Amino acid sequence: MIDQEFCDALEYALTTAFEKSVWLEASGFWCDGILIDTWNTARFDYKTMEVLTGIAFIGTDGQQRYNLKTYFGPIAQNHRRPGIRLTDCIPDNAIDEWFELDTERRTIDIKLL
Repeated sequence: MIDQEFCDALEYALTTAFEKSVWLEASGFWCDGILIDTWNTARFDYKTMEVLTGIAFIGTDGQQRYNLKTYFGPIAQNHRRPGIRLTDCIPDNAIDEWFELDTERRTIDIKLL
């Protein structure tokens, strides 16, 4: 389910990933919140939905607004099946490949499992 628990888990994972990142542009960054464009997720068809958009508050002070795109991988697209939680689809934050940060355009793309 796309809810506050998912947003909080993503916020924490991003902060940890920034701390461990080898990308210089992510150095000193942290995340202070995630806002999803809509909380009425009952309308979404998770089998066809590929991208969830919103705003991530990140930066050295955690307050810069970045346009967020969250891409659903095959496991995330099936998260409504028993035993699969969307928070479990957030990749290991020890690797950088699951997010792309563009500090000039202020965008961040997240790739869920």
